[in-house]
Amino acid sequence: MTRPVFSLRYGTAFRKAFGDAAVFSRFVSDVLGEPVQVASVRTELRGRGRVPVPMAVAGLGGDDVARGLRVEVWLLREHDHRHQAERAHATAWCDRGEAGRAGRSEQRVATIVVVVPLAERGKKGEAGARYLRDEALPPWAEAGSSGDRVVFLAPWAEAQAPARVRTWCALIVASDAGVVRAEDEGDAMTRQVLDAIDRRRAPLWELEAVLDESLWAGTLAKAFRRGRKEGYREGLRKNVLEAMAAKGYRVDERVRAWAAEAEEDELRVVADALRGDGGGSA
Repeated sequence: MTRPVFSLRYGTAFRKAFGDAAVFSRFVSDVLGEPVQVASVRTELRGRGRVPVPMAVAGLGGDDVARGLRVEVWLLREHDHRHQAERAHATAWCDRGEAGRAGRSEQRVATIVVVVPLAERGKKGEAGARYLRDEALPPWAEAGSSGDRVVFLAPWAEAQAPARVRTWCALIVASDAGVVRAEDEGDAMTRQVLDAIDRRRAPLWELEAVLDESLWAGTLAKAFRRGRKEGYREGLRKNVLEAMAAKGYRVDERVRAWAAEAEEDELRVVADALRGDGGGSA
């Protein structure tokens, strides 16, 4: 038997599943490798404070008062995750108040960044060069912030993850298929997450929200691919014109107009010809 589920790549499902204090605490403990227990979870951190994280898919946070630890978990798409992660950590650091900004607070800050592919299901993204890693703190956060951490997690590249983390990664990746087999449901905590993202139990507004997120993610992916392709073509066009000028060919407005309208294959043919050409007449 299979269970239809929402993908944890989308903010609506991620917030609902990890917004539970028990799930959040277990996930954070496994990723950080230290016990963490929060009493409640803040499930909407995007855009708050002086350092907004506008491109985040989801942002959740909780405080372990006994251990003096503030933890935030951010779901970010791979194409801009490093820049957005720094903004997220900066926000958490500043939120400690005046004492934190002066470096006098004993509260530590841990930022966990879950990096997901832009749109394509099941593909390892560009963020997966290394799987689980602590990043060095930016200069503005070092003074008086001993013990602060920024941890990047890429579920689609789980080979290097500790065993305690691979279970979470496998769950996130499996949810992206839209269905989970009964034999893959795992322990009670995994089943609790699956219950939260079970499509059969979702109200209409959740179905609509996930559909909106899916359409938006697809739009972003198409724009990103188009931008990369157009950027490559523009670079090729400039290289062809520069090579023609360097070899003594006349590069006038007529030639520039041709290059502006030429297809990528046509520009490649000319570029290849110029590599073996000794030059032309001015």
